[in-house]
Amino acid sequence: MRERYIAPFITLVAAVITSIINIINEVEIVTALKRLLLVIIIFYILGLIVNKVVKVALMKFDGAEQTGEEKAGEDEGQPEEEQRQQGNRQQAAKQQASGEKQE
Repeated sequence: MRERYIAPFITLVAAVITSIINIINEVEIVTALKRLLLVIIIFYILGLIVNKVVKVALMKFDGAEQTGEEKAGEDEGQPEEEQRQQGNRQQAAKQQASGEKQE
């Protein structure tokens, strides 16, 4: 959600810097406005490109985290089928133990 503010933020920062430079250099108003319009257009496009790059990087980062979590489950020693079978064996052993206690 925060990614949608990247392009406008970059654009506004560039516009403020351009305005300050135009004021310091005492540029005519028409020339300053033309420069400001050009800067806004260019930096908005650059902001959109940066936004896409950030989104792709975040998606790859999230995918790497999920892959890491999946690998962590596999690193515990046994594949899923073996873990399931072991769980079934443990349940059967518990049932037998509880059955023997009742007798």
